[in-house]
Amino acid sequence: MPAQPDLSKLSGELYRQWEKSMTQWWDQVLESPAFLQAMGGSLAAQSQARSSYEEAVDHSMAQLHLPSRKDITRLARIASLLEDRLLNMEDRLLEMGDRLEDMEKEVLKARVEAAETRVEMREKLAAMEERLAAIQADVRKPARPRKTTAKA
Repeated sequence: MPAQPDLSKLSGELYRQWEKSMTQWWDQVLESPAFLQAMGGSLAAQSQARSSYEEAVDHSMAQLHLPSRKDITRLARIASLLEDRLLNMEDRLLEMGDRLEDMEKEVLKARVEAAETRVEMREKLAAMEERLAAIQADVRKPARPRKTTAKA
């Protein structure tokens, strides 16, 4: 029996040959000045058509007393800038709030320390007044006569 040809290898080879010929054809087409000129003209025509369409839409919007695309774009830009400024102000406000909170804590701590110091001073003053009163009481007492012992 004769050996049958391998169809998978044959189809793979046919595909490679087809791909090579198509690549060569596309290279020729894409490098052709006529093709490039036609593509450039097509892009120019599309650009002109789009520009005309946008002008017609803007004109229609103006006649309907509605904002144009340019107006909406400008308004969106302004809104974005205002949002950025608002966010910056919120950030600064939060920072100032944090600093104020820290300052309030420091002031409260200082007031507590001052109150504690006043209490200590009052206690010391009270102790000093007691000692002074005791000293004054000793000074005011009449001196006791000293007992002398007679020597015989």
